[in-house]
Amino acid sequence: MTFFIQELRMELGKARLSYEECRQLGEELSGLCSDPGLMEIRKQLEDIHVLADDVHDIARDREEDLKKALGHTEKFQELHEVK
Repeated sequence: MTFFIQELRMELGKARLSYEECRQLGEELSGLCSDPGLMEIRKQLEDIHVLADDVHDIARDREEDLKKALGHTEKFQELHEVK
């Protein structure tokens, strides 16, 4: 299970890098656009940022849930072995 959590963290790290690249490109593009285009780029970047935060929060919550489940599983196994 810890392998799964480590893999998930690695994938989230890759996504963060992709987001940063996208943000940087968006900022560069913003300098080349007129006001309507600039507003659209900023809106899209904000939407991406919100989605990235949501994914990060969900992954963190899921990791906590998996750790709790693992703890319950270990307790169950201990009780089962005693009998």
